[in-house]
Formats: sequence, structure tokens, C-alpha cells
Amino acid sequence: MDLKGKLVFVCGPTWGHVDMNRPALEEAGRRLRNRGTDTCVMEVCDPGDSNSRHRTTARNVHELTKGYEGRTLFDALVLLPGSENSTDCMLLRDVASHCGIPVISLDRALR
Repeated sequence: MDLKGKLVFVCGPTWGHVDMNRPALEEAGRRLRNRGTDTCVMEVCDPGDSNSRHRTTARNVHELTKGYEGRTLFDALVLLPGSENSTDCMLLRDVASHCGIPVISLDRALR
């Protein structure tokens, strides 16, 4: 899918991954930016703070729905592999779908 010039929000599973999967999220963002997209990578919570997950999820939902840098909504939500097993990612997917934001896999986004 051609996302050149589009604003995309990148989401992926974090819990149970080394460094909360930050390297994979940042790499996906880098790869998409190299293809000409404007990319925002989801915020990752602090695993040492028991309340962090809820605050971080709320911030990600807010970011997805409020827009970014003057734009009203993201053009797409891009899901990393394994997102279907992540409660947070599925929440973001449902919110995006409800807002009319297309949800696509990283593989499809990079085609």
C-alpha cells in the first residue's frame, strides 16, 4: 500500500518482549519513514510502574484520535506482527476502525 506522504501510527505488542519491543517499533517507524511516510510510534509503558500501562494506553488512544502536528486524524494504523495477541493493539485497532482510520499490517504497508 502506498503510504508516501501519509501520517501513520505504528503499534505493536510490547509485554513479554525484550525492551518492551521498542527496537522493533522504532525499526518499523524508520522503515516507513524511509518510504516517505510521516510516522508516529506508539508510546511504550514503563514495566516497573504498575500504573504505567493504563496511562500509556490512554495516551496512545488519545494520540491516535486527536491527530498529530495539526492534522485531524492519522491516515492509517500500522500493526506489527503479533499485534493480534496484544490487548492494547486490539484496543487501538478497534478505536481506529471506529474513527474510520484504515488498519493495515506492517508487511502490507511496506509493499
